[in-house]
Amino acid sequence: MPRSRRFFILFFIIIFTVLAAAQTNAPAVTENSVRVFRQNHEHEIISEFTKLLAIPNGASDTLSIRRNAELIVQMLTARGVKTKLLEIPDVPPIVYGEIN
Repeated sequence: MPRSRRFFILFFIIIFTVLAAAQTNAPAVTENSVRVFRQNHEHEIISEFTKLLAIPNGASDTLSIRRNAELIVQMLTARGVKTKLLEIPDVPPIVYGEIN
């Protein structure tokens, strides 16, 4: 087998091994960073969730549905999500979010 071909095969074996290892370790790193974030912000997370749950969410209560949608827009916007409140007559508002 020519030397250049052996080098090429060895190169791809190393690249695939590194990529496989990176994919295996990535979830652990992400899982740990999420856990640390949650622990550091637990009070704010629970407070915000409680605030959302405090708004009634009955299908026939259009005012409360609107308040719910507006709060969700605020929450997403605070996290950097580009949001829109889509409205169609006689239909509850729809929250649309886009992450770039």
